[in-house]
Amino acid sequence: MLQASVSRFFIEHSKDWGIGSMILVDDVFVPTDLKSAQIWISFSPRSEKMETIWFERITKNQKELDSYLYKNVEMRRIPKLSLKLSDPDKTFKLFDIFGTLGGHENQSSSDFNDPTEE
Repeated sequence: MLQASVSRFFIEHSKDWGIGSMILVDDVFVPTDLKSAQIWISFSPRSEKMETIWFERITKNQKELDSYLYKNVEMRRIPKLSLKLSDPDKTFKLFDIFGTLGGHENQSSSDFNDPTEE
């Protein structure tokens, strides 16, 4: 729920902040006490020259994000946010791995040999 709300916020505000890429919310980690949340973001398409500048723009506007979440998210407690810049090389490697794993879901059970039938 928190990840979707943060993503929606970034979609609505990224152009206002002059960010020329889509902001991806790669991961959100919230401990069970809900006191804090780490939000890992990256940009697509990636621009090595601009991502540090864009990330600084986002962190400067973090109060807007906090306010948005207080108004739009129904949680017992809104955590204190800590924004982190993801390592894009690791992120995209994970997407490749997940894509490979996801390809196996489409195979029917008849594609596999049952060793008990031989």
